[in-house]
Amino acid sequence: MRDQVVTHHPLQTVDERAFTPGALGAPGPFSFDVAAFRGARAGRDERVAPGVLVTEPLPIPDGGASVGGAAPAGNGGAVGTSTAERPVLDLDELVELLEHPAKWFVRRRLGVQLLRDEDEVDERLPLSVGPLDSWAAGDRILTAVLAGAEPRQAFQAEWRRGQMPPRQLGNAALLEVMERIRPIHAMATEAARMGSATGRDVLAEVGSVLVAGTVPGVHSDRVVRAEYSKLGAKHRLRAWVQLLALATTEPDRAWHTVTIGRGESNRYGEDSPTAAASRLRPPEDPAAALADLVALHIEASRMPLPIPPKIAERYATARSKGAGPDSALAQVRRGWRYDYQADDPFHLLCFGDGASLESVAGTPSEQDRERYPEETTRLGALARRVWDPLLASEERITS
Repeated sequence: MRDQVVTHHPLQTVDERAFTPGALGAPGPFSFDVAAFRGARAGRDERVAPGVLVTEPLPIPDGGASVGGAAPAGNGGAVGTSTAERPVLDLDELVELLEHPAKWFVRRRLGVQLLRDEDEVDERLPLSVGPLDSWAAGDRILTAVLAGAEPRQAFQAEWRRGQMPPRQLGNAALLEVMERIRPIHAMATEAARMGSATGRDVLAEVGSVLVAGTVPGVHSDRVVRAEYSKLGAKHRLRAWVQLLALATTEPDRAWHTVTIGRGESNRYGEDSPTAAASRLRPPEDPAAALADLVALHIEASRMPLPIPPKIAERYATARSKGAGPDSALAQVRRGWRYDYQADDPFHLLCFGDGASLESVAGTPSEQDRERYPEETTRLGALARRVWDPLLASEERITS
């Protein structure tokens, strides 16, 4: 009797039973959705594991780069050329490219947004603090104290958000966050003594392209940025691009950047919290360095660049210390699982599931071979192209 009155419907709209007459208790097909029907028919085809998204370089977009927006009219150095018929590359877009090349390619070049499942809201009382929650609390508190709030007030404001565990559990977790913030705040306060923070508009002439945008956190000739995160490759790349734009726009100023984050702890986590900083000064020819990054932006529009920041920085650092290409790749391979972030949805789309170092690194192009004949991979050539000038201009500081 139960079988006669109960029909178990499939969970997926593309299930073949929805289009099979009589399969779901109806005299005809249960669904008439044309798109779902096409999906059901496609499900009969041979299943092929997705691989590399782009196997051959795409055509260069019209205009030579994915540019847009108008040049700002602010206190940046003016370029004595009309911008009406010249492409303008947004400074933040250039930063986005270097911070996450695969994400930039999917979003900017292909115009695709990836849908992700949202985390379910946990209504239970938290009894512990996860890494992301701890980072979010630290980021909010650091932002508040850098803006002038008293540390105790920032602590109390975060406590009253209600996202920490109750009583001593939450109090202990927030005190640990405050201890990590203390050296970052001290170093950032010292670095920002040169004057109050302002935003500086830039308009850098690079060949036929104008690089335009606004650099925040400028204190006189120094750009200061503090992060609760550990000082990472992407933070240093952002500072480098901003520095090149400033130095190209106003070459007579003594521009430099100080980027601050949490320092590395020892392997046992027994050291007291420290802060780490990257101090960058412009190279001899900042306009040429910026022009090379603009050219790289055009190359990036043809296919995803295989230079995730952590991977590229690890390789270039090893090469700068005298390691050969094979030795540098071996160092990258040791940290591949953590540094590459194989579960990143943009890496999955661009390079396939379970991508190996060899499949991502790729083969050098003719241009790569001309510039870096000793490099055996495209990753190696591009990593050095981006990171060699930065590393040569950088001073690392630890509190």
